[in-house]
Amino acid sequence: MSAKPTDVPRHCLTAGGVDGSNINTPSSGEQDTGFTNGQNPVSSGKLNWALNRLCRWAGFLNDSPVFVPTTTNAPGLSATGNGTGPGLQGTGGSASAPGVKAVAGGGGSPQRGAINLAVQIGPGTPSDGDLWITTGFFNAQIGGAKMQVADAGKPAFAQFTYVGNPGNAASTNYFAWAGASQGAPATNGTARANGQTTHMVAVTGGNGAIRVRTGQLTAGGTVTIQPMINGVPTGGTISIPAGTAAGTSFTLTFGAGNLVSQGDILELEIINGAGVTASIGLSLMTWALNQAV
Repeated sequence: MSAKPTDVPRHCLTAGGVDGSNINTPSSGEQDTGFTNGQNPVSSGKLNWALNRLCRWAGFLNDSPVFVPTTTNAPGLSATGNGTGPGLQGTGGSASAPGVKAVAGGGGSPQRGAINLAVQIGPGTPSDGDLWITTGFFNAQIGGAKMQVADAGKPAFAQFTYVGNPGNAASTNYFAWAGASQGAPATNGTARANGQTTHMVAVTGGNGAIRVRTGQLTAGGTVTIQPMINGVPTGGTISIPAGTAAGTSFTLTFGAGNLVSQGDILELEIINGAGVTASIGLSLMTWALNQAV
């Protein structure tokens, strides 16, 4: 590839961008046919016009051009890469500059988004960082795996909620969706509200695993934790025996046989067994999801 010239040509054009005086625009017919065979002499003003236009276009293309096509509804810029080369590649001018910036048309009242991905069939060999839209789903390739980021018509996240400080009553179940600040017995039914503690977790189409820890010493009996998805028990329970120290961590699984989806409500049911005098205090340590498209 030829090196970019360091100078921009000027002809009948001052350094300040002012056209010279000897420029004569050829007629439309002359512009159609160009100079004819044997035409003599060629007007210096008309030759200056042609060279001046070329110089002005060269200057425009060299100085952050803004393309506004004259063809109705045509794209401002259309490019196709060669071979494995991308159709368009941008690099920021400094460490604080983005590589690509898109702004929707319409000023303060846009009718479309800033970026549009065409619906396609899922790629066979995507690379990390690839994004694509299939019918009803927004997907990405992250860490060597295809990930379903969003599902049409559903929130982009699931809601994980639980009662962080349940009551200490024996033989009592505490649900995240009960409205009381310290949880409430299972007999409160299905009138859901956020639990004492709520997290939004990014999940789609996979089995989620959470790691939690106790906040106080359990006493008097066994406390059981049951993961639930939309009020339905799922995954495996964990039993925390009496005498378990505060700060002990446990891992629970959501979705065994019932995958976590966008918009799901993930809950923990805390079950105080017979004899319990001090239940657990619960806090979330980590959330992980084995996602798959």
